[in-house]
Amino acid sequence: MGLDARLTMSPKGPSVTFIDEADGSQVTRLGTLNRSHPKLPASAGIYAEIVQPSGWDPQLKSKTQGGPTEYAFTDFPKLPKGCPLY
Repeated sequence: MGLDARLTMSPKGPSVTFIDEADGSQVTRLGTLNRSHPKLPASAGIYAEIVQPSGWDPQLKSKTQGGPTEYAFTDFPKLPKGCPLY
């Protein structure tokens, strides 16, 4: 299964939804990451965590391969200038 992480940013903070690349459906077993739930449990089989979930420049830290593979860091989209962050 190919997996895609859909990153969104709103005044309420960052959000990550995991999508199955084969059919475009949400991978519900992984749930959604956000400020109140910023990290997948170890049992998920992959590593995904929102770094600085309450800040202006959050990133998704992820790793889908075992062994010496390094973590990937992906920036979230920026809010429009002047948009408040709650």
